[in-house]
Amino acid sequence: DNIILWLTGPLGSGKTTLAFSVAENISTIGRGRLGAFILFRRDGALGMRDPKRFVTTLAYKLAQFDDRIGDSITKAVEKSHDLEMLTPHGQFQRLIVEPLLSVEGLRDRGPIMVLVDALDECAQGPARELLLNDVISKGFGPRLNFIRFMVTSRPTPDISEQLSPL
Repeated sequence: DNIILWLTGPLGSGKTTLAFSVAENISTIGRGRLGAFILFRRDGALGMRDPKRFVTTLAYKLAQFDDRIGDSITKAVEKSHDLEMLTPHGQFQRLIVEPLLSVEGLRDRGPIMVLVDALDECAQGPARELLLNDVISKGFGPRLNFIRFMVTSRPTPDISEQLSPL
């Protein structure tokens, strides 16, 4: 039910170049829609480093992508006074999945791609483990099977453990 493409390879193998090419092609070809492109960077210069920011960054980018999604996410934020207390999975459900499910006709215009580049460059530790276990590896679920993750990373043990079985 999870629709996740994991592109893995060693440093310098062209994963980021391919991710940018995919993003460009999705944006210009037919029914494909790029809902979000999230870049992790070890130094934080061009992207982000903190895995705790993933869900809110994704919510922001999806809101920019489609006004209907933005309106639905805004309503979710206004109703939720405990977002910072939720687990990454809870935040993902409340800020991403529930709002997406509430948007009528979202599926009608074709698949939506969410690109996550250099996942291995986000900070290691418990927050990264939760992001991998509770969000990325679970995907958007069967009711949102038209929304797809494409993740690039080096094959670090923690990422390989979560994404290899997919």
